[in-house]
Amino acid sequence: MQASSTRMVVAAIALALPAFAHAEIGSVDWQSGGVKTRGQGAPCPTATTPSQARLCAMRAARQNAVRNMVETIKGVNVDGSKTIADQLADPGVKTRLDARIKTFKVADTRYFGDGGVEIAVEIPLDGLVQELVPAGQPSAAAPGNASSTGLVIDAQALKLKPALAPRIVSEAGEVLYSPASVDRSHLTAGLAAYTSDLHKAQHDPRVGAKPAVVKAMALAQGSSSDVVISNEDASKVKNAQLTQGNVVFVLQ
Repeated sequence: MQASSTRMVVAAIALALPAFAHAEIGSVDWQSGGVKTRGQGAPCPTATTPSQARLCAMRAARQNAVRNMVETIKGVNVDGSKTIADQLADPGVKTRLDARIKTFKVADTRYFGDGGVEIAVEIPLDGLVQELVPAGQPSAAAPGNASSTGLVIDAQALKLKPALAPRIVSEAGEVLYSPASVDRSHLTAGLAAYTSDLHKAQHDPRVGAKPAVVKAMALAQGSSSDVVISNEDASKVKNAQLTQGNVVFVLQ
């Protein structure tokens, strides 16, 4: 009888706890090109009607989502040497980024019996690229008769870290792919995607039906996100269609 009573008490406590207490702060989906997080809000104790309580909870959930999104993106690498947190010291960058974050899309909403609300929100990596990554000087246009529809970089042998603005460099030091290679008006999922599955990378829609596959030789000096490829493979990159960010990196 005592054990049964104990279970009933534990169950009652569990029901009384907020259903969203276990939620993680957020994550970056480098394959689909989005930053995802959640926001939770409790009903206002001063609300006099259920609708007021629900509206108050929703406002709190959105504010919480903004804070969680900021914390999540702080750790995102802009390039191989700095993170978004490093750029937030610039008031102009912070203002633009705050405005961008507040345009998040609500992907899911959960309502709880106690009046609490949890929302799942996301923003595209494109927005972060537009605000944080300079376009640079336009590079030479891709050949009209590109022999490949995209590019897969096999970097499984390296400790490569995903970044908003990766570069591909030849052994000779020639920059083959960078933010300047991309037409920003057609960017829909960041400058590159990342996966740990080579087969999946080769069939990712962003690299098209006939991607070139190149093995990365090393990380570029002083960078954790830029890769070096052989001079021989450089021609494959030059002959690939990359102006829409048609690049997928394969990680360990």
